Amino acid sequence: MKKIFLLFIALLLISGFKAEDQPQNIDKKEQQAAEISNFVFLKIRDSFILQGVASNVRLYFNFNLNMPLDVANQEVSSVRKEIVNELGDEYLKKLNANGFLNSKILLFKESLKKKFNEEEINEISIYIPSKSISLNVDEGKFAFLRDNKKFTKFLDKYRFSELYYEEVSKLITPSFSIELFDSLKSILEKHGYKEGYKFNTNPLVLSWDILGQWSVAYDEPYEWKNVDIREYETGAYMVVSNGSSFIQFDNKFNSCYYLFEDIKASCNVELVSDSMIDIEIPGGVLAFRRNKYNSWQMCMYKQEKNCIGVTNWRTKGERYLGDYKKVSKSKGRVQFGKSFYLYEGFGTAHYWAGGKYVGNWKTHRHHGKGMFFYGDGAKYEGEFDSGYRHGKGTYTFKNGNYFEGQFVNGERQGLGKLTTKSGKTYEGMWKNDKRTGSIKITDEQGNISECIYVKGNQRKCS
Repeated sequence: MKKIFLLFIALLLISGFKAEDQPQNIDKKEQQAAEISNFVFLKIRDSFILQGVASNVRLYFNFNLNMPLDVANQEVSSVRKEIVNELGDEYLKKLNANGFLNSKILLFKESLKKKFNEEEINEISIYIPSKSISLNVDEGKFAFLRDNKKFTKFLDKYRFSELYYEEVSKLITPSFSIELFDSLKSILEKHGYKEGYKFNTNPLVLSWDILGQWSVAYDEPYEWKNVDIREYETGAYMVVSNGSSFIQFDNKFNSCYYLFEDIKASCNVELVSDSMIDIEIPGGVLAFRRNKYNSWQMCMYKQEKNCIGVTNWRTKGERYLGDYKKVSKSKGRVQFGKSFYLYEGFGTAHYWAGGKYVGNWKTHRHHGKGMFFYGDGAKYEGEFDSGYRHGKGTYTFKNGNYFEGQFVNGERQGLGKLTTKSGKTYEGMWKNDKRTGSIKITDEQGNISECIYVKGNQRKCS
């Protein structure tokens, strides 16, 4: 009996220990599932969030700080990472204002516990970052999760599915957008992006011969109106319509003011030549034209074979202003009224990453002579063919080095000369964008040597 009693006590103790252990395991699984779920919905800034942030920041720079569109695009790409992270977290916070993300977290967590055992959840939780990540710059931190095929499939179903983004898109109402914009604006102002913030307007001046009569389209129905550009004694300019000045800008085209009734607003001179001037004003663009454009109409007003128009994707930060050619519906890329058009002639295009192209177009592509200003500060001026740098041109790198010579399909190909910022030069042949064969090298002191290059690598010198 004593042995039986002791055995009973032992079994009772063992079962008691198991009863105490079980809640701890459940709590651990619950806690890890909760951490994973919170990370997935509250700490991942995906492309949807980052693009939303970029669009709002661009809008603020362009309208509130009156930056030219290309400058605003460049500023957006240069905002410090920690500020972008703060803006992204604020965006997520706004999405969760009414508990939307909380409901997704709860559903994800419960499904996670059903689909994955304790060991699998523990393995996933080990690699969950403690801080928020942005998928476009921190994708390496997310790769370990993508290597887990079972979890990847699970993520795609609950977090990266079309259905999820459709639900998120429904939250982006006008009132939500206004509240979000105000919140992001406050963060930007806190970090110094506010009234008085200094930036370069980057006007492109091709000619100073601008005095005299012009035609300008600046109001619906976009008919041409005759104006005069006159010069003050100070050297500044004014645009006069019906005896009244409604635009004023200095002789360097950096300071510009738009006068409308009793309102005075800043504007930006983007392009100046003897036959065209483009000025960005709050809410739109003024297109001044003369000389060969005297018989042209605005595409928005009258759809003729050749016309002038604007294609504007302001949320993307992209815009084209320039010449259009009417084509068939099957070939057309832009529609005005019932007619279809391609970019063809001369025009300016702004790109969301900060790039800007000014020059000739053919069948909707850069073609002929033009200039491309890249978002990172690099620049190409020369010939284009079907959208590529092709022919003779000069490419200036962001570090100040520049190459003069031949290009083929976007790459340096043929005879060329590379000059470094310090004055050292490399002259000879290029192939597939690399130095090849015998290259003449002149150092900063004028000393000359010749070196053999193979696929860009220096082999021997004499």
